[in-house]
Amino acid sequence: MITVQSKYMGLLFFVLFSFSSCSQEYSFEGKLTYITDDPVQQQITSDSAEYINYYVKQEKVRVETKTQMGKQIYIKDFKKNTAVLLLDFNGKKMALLQDLKKDTLQKNYSVKKNCKSTKVGEFKAKCLSISGEHLKEPVQVYYSKSYPGYMIDVYDKQIPGLPLQYDLIVQGDQVNYELVRLDEREIAAEMFSIPEEYEQLTMEEFLERLSPNN
Repeated sequence: MITVQSKYMGLLFFVLFSFSSCSQEYSFEGKLTYITDDPVQQQITSDSAEYINYYVKQEKVRVETKTQMGKQIYIKDFKKNTAVLLLDFNGKKMALLQDLKKDTLQKNYSVKKNCKSTKVGEFKAKCLSISGEHLKEPVQVYYSKSYPGYMIDVYDKQIPGLPLQYDLIVQGDQVNYELVRLDEREIAAEMFSIPEEYEQLTMEEFLERLSPNN
């Protein structure tokens, strides 16, 4: 039986994995939409669960996903190196604060330019082959140097541009993500703030609440 805690941590894996700290120039504003073949997403009855939306305003990014626990929103400020996950848990609105200096999932990946460039959608895509300690075999990342890669940072910040198509290992499964739309437009600053009705907790405080002793 899946416990509440392990189920929750599984749902967190994608957002925590994909948003490590980065020091690139914050120069993009707009919306990015990716599609994923994540089997967990395929089981969700909600419409368009396979799509992940990113809203970027220079140094800030907001990612919206649909999960088995409902809609979740992850907001990160790259300059301040802070992040928060907004979710409804047992009928309560919670804002889980993440200490990015402590929460790192880097795996010391090896990057090689041994795969051919191609085209992904409308973009000319360069290719990198990624190897790592938890990857059974190398995976390929296709990216565009026309846009900065900081807002969707994967594989130890070693992708020198915006990832267009890439694989991640999520809970033991190889999951594909592909950019299907890029909109350069103004994004409202309010999208990156914590609504007043959300209770703010650290990750440690939230996990304490899940403890059977509480």
